[in-house]
This record gives sequence, structure tokens and C-alpha cells, in this order.
Amino acid sequence: MTQIGNALTIRPCRREESHHVAGLAAAEGWDPGEQDLACYRQADPGGLLLGELDGEPVGCVSAVRHGSDFGFLGLFIVRADRRGKGYGSQLWNAAMQRLGGRCVGLEAVEEEVERYARSGFRQAFETVRYSWSVGEGSRLGDVTQQAVVGESDRPGLRIRPVSEIPWETLETYDRRCFPAWRGRFLSCWTAAPGGRALAAWDDGRLRGYGVMRRTRDGNRIAPLSADDGDIAAALCCGLIQGVPSGETAYLNAPETGPAARVLVPLFGMREEFRTVRMYRGGVPEVTMENVYGTASLELG
Repeated sequence: MTQIGNALTIRPCRREESHHVAGLAAAEGWDPGEQDLACYRQADPGGLLLGELDGEPVGCVSAVRHGSDFGFLGLFIVRADRRGKGYGSQLWNAAMQRLGGRCVGLEAVEEEVERYARSGFRQAFETVRYSWSVGEGSRLGDVTQQAVVGESDRPGLRIRPVSEIPWETLETYDRRCFPAWRGRFLSCWTAAPGGRALAAWDDGRLRGYGVMRRTRDGNRIAPLSADDGDIAAALCCGLIQGVPSGETAYLNAPETGPAARVLVPLFGMREEFRTVRMYRGGVPEVTMENVYGTASLELG
């Protein structure tokens, strides 16, 4: 716990206090998934910080450590009626102190890019949030999976639940697409109630995987990683099967990544907004051609 002067107290958010963070996010129009905060805690038990004034929550920030070399900062919020008093700087300093000498990533809205740049962060790429109406998603899923799985030149390829593949194989594949090992996070993320996690398995080899989770305003496919566009499309279709027609699905994807070339035209995705991925401590090396969708704007 960090005490700032005699006023602001910054400490790890307890499990039973998660609704305070969810409320702060909702007031900003942000929509973490229904199980996201539990997975933050699983990834790093002390990684979600709450700022209080006289016991009243007025701000929060996530500073999640992924191993000893990488961390991600998100959910940086000060309640509207408490802004302009330096509390944001205090939360920021506590988060950066917690992340120590790690390489740190974050997603910045455009108007905050210069501010983060002054703290040593550098732009890596833009992240685009896409959306589309599921509509005839179940039929599209059947057609795409038949084309990729049943009638292609890769007859061994199967779309299977993540729970049916070796866990170490999933962790290793994910590490190609993310700057650190994050097995504890994945164990929660892929098994969250109300979600779905699928893998593309090809005769003993993992060719991709994806997760869909529920949020207040729809369904997020996050992350989505694959060896090629056909596999990414098959995974995407499998993930949205069973989603009621007319519901909205979302995907956060690097602007210059393969999703823009393959998935956006196939599903008729629309751009919702953009953020800027920034890093302090160098840009990590990952296989970006496999990244069709990131896990979240708060965790990378």
C-alpha cells in the first residue's frame, strides 16, 4: 500500500472490490469483459491498483507484471469530479514503480500520445477496434470451416476446444505472439465462464487459437492468433457460432496486421476507433504476422 501525503491511498484492489473498478470503467464508456478483472488477478495478484480518498475509491490503474521482463499498463482512470488535483500522476507513478525496470506496454488514445512520449514511451503501431453484426454468422462458420477443414489440401486440420490440446503447446504458441510468457493469465482467460476458446490443430501441431468473451455490449474475439488467414477465419467463425443473430462482435487488431487484409473484408467489419500501442524500454520482438487480434486494450 502506498500513502500519498495524507490524502490519496494507492493499494491493490481486493477481489470483493472489483465492482469499483468496473464502475469507474463504465463511467468512461469502457467495457471490460465480465470475467476480465478476475484474470488480471490471476495473471498478477497485485496488478490492479485502487486509489482512495478517505476510504472512497476515486481512481484505478492496472500494472500487470508478465514475468520479470515485461508489464502492461491500463485502466488508468481518475473519477471525473476528482481530476486536476494530481491524483492521476500519483496513480501513474505507483504503477510505473510497480513495473520496475521492465519493458512496459500500453494503449494510448490519440490525445494522450504526447504525454506518454514525455515519459519515455514510443509508438509501435496503431490498434483498430473493429465491429460487425453476427447476422448469418453460423452459416458463414459452417461454410468456412468446411472449406478449410473438410475440403482443403489440409485434411488433418481440426478446430477443437483449447482444453483438448496440450497446455504447454498453447503457451509456446502464444509466446510467439506476445512479449512474455503468460500461462497464469491464459489459464483464466481461456476458461472464463460464458466464453469460448478454440484451437486449430493439425496432426500434432498447433496452427492457431482464439478466445471469445462476453462484455456488456457484445462479444469480443480476443486474442486471435493463427498461421494464416484461412485458419484465422475458421477460428473466428467457430468462436461466433451460437451467438444470437444481430449481436455485435468486436476484434482489436494491429492496423498493419493480417486481420485488415483477411478478416475485415470477409466479415464486413467496421472501424470503431483507434488507439496507439506504445512501449517504454524498446519494442518487443513478436511474430506480428500471426497476430489477428490482441487480448485487450488493458493487457495487450
